[in-house]
Amino acid sequence: MMRKLGFAEGWLKWMRVCIFESLMSILVNGSPTEDFIVGR
Repeated sequence: MMRKLGFAEGWLKWMRVCIFESLMSILVNGSPTEDFIVGR
């Protein structure tokens, strides 16, 4: 989708690294969960 919007390949790779190779935590009832690896 982002290619169709005109984003360059280098930008798309950078975004993938930031999103899919990082740890995340979410709030459940106001309390953070354990960190987890983001994936599909």
